[in-house]
Amino acid sequence: MSGSTVEQQMFRYLLDQLSDEDRREIEQRYLEDDAYFDLVCAAEENLIVAYLDGRLAKPDHVRFEEIYSSHAQRQKVETISRVRRFARHLQGKETKRSLEQNTPSLFGGLLWFALVPSASRGANEQTLIALPKEAADIGLKVELDEVEEHDTYEARLKPAYGDDEIWHADRLHVESSDEGRHLRVQIPAALLTAGDYVLYVRGIDANGRVDDPAAYTFSIQPSS
Repeated sequence: MSGSTVEQQMFRYLLDQLSDEDRREIEQRYLEDDAYFDLVCAAEENLIVAYLDGRLAKPDHVRFEEIYSSHAQRQKVETISRVRRFARHLQGKETKRSLEQNTPSLFGGLLWFALVPSASRGANEQTLIALPKEAADIGLKVELDEVEEHDTYEARLKPAYGDDEIWHADRLHVESSDEGRHLRVQIPAALLTAGDYVLYVRGIDANGRVDDPAAYTFSIQPSS
């Protein structure tokens, strides 16, 4: 399995193949550095994808199944597997073509751009949104990737390379269709400039328990 030296080190950490000293060093760093924690999370997604694709060497494959044997860990694997099956199912449909060609759909008088979870895309893929010059708002149709359905959801938007929150919304409710489950969020265009962004979405159950956030990355570019 190919990959950068940093990612390979993180794979070894996730598979509990590092020395105690190296493991403590990684854990100390991701506790202090949010960007590094995001890298560890991304590496875990890539590790799960490599397992699902059968790209792990046999010892790593066996070790993965030992590490990811608990219910919570298996749910992570099933979530990413489900997202990938869903993405493949859409590949021949118009909604998928619209996403790949950056063709928005019109709903309620507003242009809507589809977002899929970062875990279901290739590392080099990016959702590009051409921001119309006269737009007051943009709409994001967010495909949900988790197995469990929650009562409500919240969404928070941040720049890809910073921690300042740009926008947030709560008490969002799911829409369901033949294409799956999704949220619709509407963001003032004035908050967005050319650049990369991450939309964090997490579910909240009836008891107020909150899921780990799912990340949806996209890039804003001015329309020509």
